[in-house]
Amino acid sequence: MLFIQSSLLVRGIVAAILGYRVQNYLYSGKILLYIDDRSTVATERGKGYVGNLLDHARKTAIESGCDQISLDSGYTRLDGRRLYKNKCFVLGFHHFVLRNTGGLNQYNITIV
Repeated sequence: MLFIQSSLLVRGIVAAILGYRVQNYLYSGKILLYIDDRSTVATERGKGYVGNLLDHARKTAIESGCDQISLDSGYTRLDGRRLYKNKCFVLGFHHFVLRNTGGLNQYNITIV
């Protein structure tokens, strides 16, 4: 697995950052670039910086022979979801989360 961090500097300050990794899946033989994190400084949002970093990640995926690029986005992150759609990402699945709110084992699940 290869971990990569790309950042975009504006006036000597990191304005946006994108963290991703290239993974090889043995069961399917596929290669995937997974974007773990992306963020823009609040005062620099809306200037296309993360879009530029996504383009860079796409170039890396092509050069690495990846079959796809994947990322998760929070349900309320409307601006991010609009950007991903503009960059031709499609909603491939829903990611469900069970938070530990004091009752993760309320169903008496035994982990072996």
